[in-house]
Amino acid sequence: MTAQDNLQSFIERVQLMRDGLKSGNDTFALEFQELKLKSARYKLEKSSKIGELECNTRKNRYRDILP
Repeated sequence: MTAQDNLQSFIERVQLMRDGLKSGNDTFALEFQELKLKSARYKLEKSSKIGELECNTRKNRYRDILP
């Protein structure tokens, strides 16, 4: 899939989500809720010990996002 195809697919997805807002379905909020759940599961499954090492803490741009 080319970058242009990806962009077109993204545009179509956002348009569908925007149309959902007009009909009372907040698909944006649902998608962010899914991301929060996936993030919580990911934190339980994956280790971030390397990102928490003292030699790496100053390299972390955001304190709540660790590699």
